[in-house]
Amino acid sequence: MDCYTKTEKALMLLAETFYEYAQKTSDGDNSQLDKEEMKLLLEKELVHFKGDATFEQFDHDKSGAVNFAEFMQEMARTGEKLQGNVRHALNQ
Repeated sequence: MDCYTKTEKALMLLAETFYEYAQKTSDGDNSQLDKEEMKLLLEKELVHFKGDATFEQFDHDKSGAVNFAEFMQEMARTGEKLQGNVRHALNQ
């Protein structure tokens, strides 16, 4: 993975995380996150945001599952919340 830029690595890590948790339960569908899988992801990967994030917030189409596009849209919103912290850290 050394040939990728840090931005490419960050995107790949988001995809890897999504698909890792999409395989956690035995529902047989590893292309989306069900409520249980999303709960695990929030508890383990978004520790500082889990109080702010809900399954319903991620499930834009109200299908009862979160697909990769929905996941990435919410990750972008989470990134917006973090950008002020990053900008402050870079300016010190």
